Amino acid sequence: MNVRVVAGLASALAIVPAAPVHAAAVAPQDTLGSTTIVVDRAMTPPPWVAAQRTLLESSAEIAEAHAAAAFHPDGQAIRSVPPAWGAGDGPDDIVNRAKDWPLAYIMGGPESLVDEFRRIWEGHLEQYTNGRVPEVAAAKNGIFRNDFITQFDWEHSSEELAPFYLYALARPNDPTNKLRAQRFAGLYMNEDPAAPNYDPETKIIRSLFNGSLGPKLDAVVPADWEGLSPSLRFWSVAATDVRGDHPMNMAAAMLPFTAFILTQDPKYRDWVLEYIGAWRDRTEANGGNIPSNIGLDGTIGGEWGGKWYCGVWGWTGEGERNYVFRGPPEGFDVALLLSGDPSYTQAMRHQVENLFAARKVVDGTVLVPHLYDDNGWGGYGSLSDGTRHVQRGNGSGTQGNLVNILVDLYVTSLRPDDLERIPILPGDISPQRQGVDTQPGTDWIDYLKGNDPGYPVRALESALSEMRANAVPPGPGQATRPGGATASSGWLGVEGQAYPSTISMASLDRLPPMRQALGGCVPNNGAPLTTTSPAAVSAAAAAGPASSVAAPRAAGGGTSDGIGGNGSIPISALVHLTMGGPDPGGESHGPLPLNVQVRHFDPVNRRPGLPADVGALVDGFDAGSVTLTLVNANPLHERTVTVQMGAYGEHTATEVTVDGRSTAVNGSWFTVRLAPGSGETLRIGVRRYTNLPTAAFPWDRTPS
Repeated sequence: MNVRVVAGLASALAIVPAAPVHAAAVAPQDTLGSTTIVVDRAMTPPPWVAAQRTLLESSAEIAEAHAAAAFHPDGQAIRSVPPAWGAGDGPDDIVNRAKDWPLAYIMGGPESLVDEFRRIWEGHLEQYTNGRVPEVAAAKNGIFRNDFITQFDWEHSSEELAPFYLYALARPNDPTNKLRAQRFAGLYMNEDPAAPNYDPETKIIRSLFNGSLGPKLDAVVPADWEGLSPSLRFWSVAATDVRGDHPMNMAAAMLPFTAFILTQDPKYRDWVLEYIGAWRDRTEANGGNIPSNIGLDGTIGGEWGGKWYCGVWGWTGEGERNYVFRGPPEGFDVALLLSGDPSYTQAMRHQVENLFAARKVVDGTVLVPHLYDDNGWGGYGSLSDGTRHVQRGNGSGTQGNLVNILVDLYVTSLRPDDLERIPILPGDISPQRQGVDTQPGTDWIDYLKGNDPGYPVRALESALSEMRANAVPPGPGQATRPGGATASSGWLGVEGQAYPSTISMASLDRLPPMRQALGGCVPNNGAPLTTTSPAAVSAAAAAGPASSVAAPRAAGGGTSDGIGGNGSIPISALVHLTMGGPDPGGESHGPLPLNVQVRHFDPVNRRPGLPADVGALVDGFDAGSVTLTLVNANPLHERTVTVQMGAYGEHTATEVTVDGRSTAVNGSWFTVRLAPGSGETLRIGVRRYTNLPTAAFPWDRTPS
């Protein structure tokens, strides 16, 4: 084997003469400040390379078709009604189809993906800033203020912001976006006088409803949840007391995290570690159980009689759903990224361990609890059904994202005990998640265990099939989302009492009193079931659309739900295979930070993602190494790829071993020159969470 030293970027981009060269020594003066590995071992491209390249290169076509059909040239959505307020049809739904476009781009998709996303992102900000709903207090002067929703929960705010976080990785030098990220973070650091969301004394976000108008501290009514919908879901009627902190608010930590990776200003890191550190400490003080409410005085259970498990969308499943597991994964993950301290994610692990300690085995099936009340754990369901739990109807509530959390916990720790808890669900290859519960892709986990060598080709072929289906608009009368009301059986004090997921206004006054029934949880403010009469809400709903100020836009092209294809890109298999991590989500869980082993860049074209013709396969990883295969499918031209350790450069590559020969790196990235028609498997030594995270491209930052 011959070994060469590559002295700089100019020579790194030169054509490599045909010779059996597989690894190069350290090049301290390299312009990129990194080691360059030279590969020219001939390799016939495996089948997964063609499937990967087709997915990446075709992704822009489905995005462009959807953008042209569903959005005006100014980026505003084509709709037959004004912008709406509420859980059923809010701003998160407008950008939902485009949420993966920046992610596809940073893996190597065409430039138009991120251009089209930016156009419709800016358009939706304008559309919802100008959209007014006079009947809803928080939206009477606009649904957005300063580009951010005025007062709402972090289930829906997270869904809307999912692509915003990824756009920061795609275009970290966009000055408008950088300023916007700082402004968004400032909403939770009390830098905006109109939005005192955070209490630095008690270290809480002061309400479940928060945003650019600050926290909502009075009781919510159905219209606050549902806007002017003619029918309400049960939880919007039952959930009235939103005062105090909720674990879902931990998702707000993604905002200062994004500002930090764009600016490196330590104040954003400090805030995240203070706020998430307080949640970590409360969780450990509560025996490893994440409290579902923190009072305005900073005490566990403070707004609900001292009961840690009470609260809106808390452990009792009040209002039909338990959302305790939406927010903590995001918050604990970014705290780990910003500190390298595993005690943050240990809090999440402690909670998972408590659930598994309370498990039951029925007819050979392991059931874990998903709810808690005065009588202890309840609401048992199986993991083996893909977390669509038999006890409850809503998948993303009641910890429907538990398997996703198990996968994320393992990827952040790489501990064998975390891996052992993940159930392998046959056929779970991360189907496109639009309108369905997000699956974590446990076939991918089985592949990492060495049990499923056919997974890469099977998963990519499945993704190509999904892309073909997504490109075809629905026929006349064909729905693009699941619809229809479902019924859920009651539990824990309302046994045998069934409530429909959707309630007609006419039946609102016939609902039985429920506060005492829901696990003994009664809010301190003693608010009634609803503070607005059914008749009043019905009247507002009936008058709503006609009285809203924002006028309907011209039709001209249909809605955002399917004409010209639905715009959704089947992204999960590409994330698993090219970068070695789980889909970050953004719909029925998350959006998590991008927890991956490696990220690729094209140093020739100065952009993120795999260069043209290059395929990447993360074959496996453990606490100390990553195995990565790179292939140049072009038989005539060399390709150069920069490999970064982690999505944010948070890890350090210690060395790269090729065909038994090791080359020292000791940096957060290195460069690989692939001769025409070549390929090689690299074993990368890793020290994990050694660097502060950044969105800057390798060539824009000081060599590490």
